[in-house]
Amino acid sequence: MHRLQGTNLQRQSQRLRFSYVMLLIMAGWLYSDFLQGQDEVRALGTKEIQSVFADVLDKAEVLDTAGVQAETRWYADGYFETRWWSVSREGRAAGRWMARDNKRCVLLSEPLTSVGEGWQCAKILQQSDGFYLSLNPDGTRHGLHQLVVLPDLSKPLHPSPN
Repeated sequence: MHRLQGTNLQRQSQRLRFSYVMLLIMAGWLYSDFLQGQDEVRALGTKEIQSVFADVLDKAEVLDTAGVQAETRWYADGYFETRWWSVSREGRAAGRWMARDNKRCVLLSEPLTSVGEGWQCAKILQQSDGFYLSLNPDGTRHGLHQLVVLPDLSKPLHPSPN
């Protein structure tokens, strides 16, 4: 009888181990599927950047400076104007943009920058949720962008108070 109980305990232990292993395998598959869904981004090519950023309003969360939001108008002719703000500061900038070597490049003209800066180029990634992730030239994350077609090209970003 004692031997029979030992055999039953061994079988139960084997079943539990098998169930545990199967549970771990299934959890691994589910976690792998979750991670793959999180990482679905792709880099835009040169022509795609030109098309995507032609005549759009870009509402962005600046990721490399906490608490900063921005709105940028990207025009098909290569001009852009932007305003940004946080709780304590705000600012504006304008300049030229182009797509080159699968990167979006910008050249600030306002505010005036030092002569050495020149064109700054970085990759643009499209996420599976429809948002775009812009990178800094060094590859770090810069901003998370939502693009909409410009509502009316004849209106400036901020109408003058008259």
